[in-house]
Amino acid sequence: MPMDDLAGKYRRTTFLVLVVAVAALSLFVMAPFVPAILWATVLTVLMWPIHERVQRWVQGTRLPEGIKLNLGPLVTVLATILIICIPFALVGFGIWVQVKGLAEQVRVAEPGSMSLDGFLVKLDAALRPFLTQIGQASFSLKEYAHENREAIVDSLRAPAAKVAQSAGVTVLTVIFALLTQFFMLRDSARLKQPAIQLIPLPPDRAEAVLFRVRDTIRAVFVGVVLV
Repeated sequence: MPMDDLAGKYRRTTFLVLVVAVAALSLFVMAPFVPAILWATVLTVLMWPIHERVQRWVQGTRLPEGIKLNLGPLVTVLATILIICIPFALVGFGIWVQVKGLAEQVRVAEPGSMSLDGFLVKLDAALRPFLTQIGQASFSLKEYAHENREAIVDSLRAPAAKVAQSAGVTVLTVIFALLTQFFMLRDSARLKQPAIQLIPLPPDRAEAVLFRVRDTIRAVFVGVVLV
């Protein structure tokens, strides 16, 4: 084989290997940011109606165009923090405190404790007809709780400890999601057309698909909140 052909063959192979390696490294670097990007997309979809109202208000002001370009997305991100992030953080913290307190209550409760045993006795009475129908009339939640106290405490502590350990990662994810949301809102007009062109459908069908995805994201979010 001539030297030029051999060099050309290995040059193409080397270039292909480098492209694959760079793509793999890029995916590896981007992997930790995927949740933030997904959350940014969800937040952008949820807050888009508010963003449109803010943009109409901003365009009616006499501010310079550069400030108008960034002010609308900034106000929408701040609204996201007030409407979604802070309430969810408070609810999550409240659940963590209650689960942790419940685990401690189960751990220190003495047999006969009114705070715990009284609740279990009432629950046994409420479940008795159902347990009788399925042939488990002798089962008692009160006795089960006393016999498996340590296992119950461990099962309650595990989620609380996991939430506490992942709190830092969650905060960083939310920060990156809000930053990404800002740029998605600011550059939405420039991103929409390329996104439609990437979908292998006619433009009107592609836009209909995006609208359907938007409606699905909103419906899923509302359903999760209600549950």
